[in-house]
Amino acid sequence: MNSIVSSALVVFVLLLSGCNSSTKKVAQSSEKAECCAPKEVVKTSCCSSGHNTKNEKSEDVVSDSKVMVYYFHGTRRCETCQAVEKVTRETVQSVFPDQAIFTSLSRDDEKVKSMLEKYSVSGQTLIVVQGDKVKNITNEAFLYARSNPKKLQAKLTSTIESILK
Repeated sequence: MNSIVSSALVVFVLLLSGCNSSTKKVAQSSEKAECCAPKEVVKTSCCSSGHNTKNEKSEDVVSDSKVMVYYFHGTRRCETCQAVEKVTRETVQSVFPDQAIFTSLSRDDEKVKSMLEKYSVSGQTLIVVQGDKVKNITNEAFLYARSNPKKLQAKLTSTIESILK
């Protein structure tokens, strides 16, 4: 009985730990991708097949006049991770084509290391940046990307508008 409770507790802790490094190591050792949802929003099992994206813009393109929307992700991503990128990309390109730039960045890319430190990124992260203003909407992104994409679009839109003011 105690071993069942202990095993259940270990599984529960791993699920709650989200994208921390110990989960990543466990996931990699079992040939599965790292879990992608933030700790507060673990709702579905992670992760599906591997998915790579190319970085659309480099960090050198950053301009204080434009809003930058950065999505930091792992190399292998679940459906939720892919949905966050898709909804965010579509929203930025359709609602703010001249005011904001969306950039998807792999945390595994050596060129991104300085940005990871600058924005204190350790897992999948969606941030909106202009100059010194930084808004983290990761929790909302993972909560709504698949279940209610319109709510994520509204949150992203209001966040960008607030930064543009």
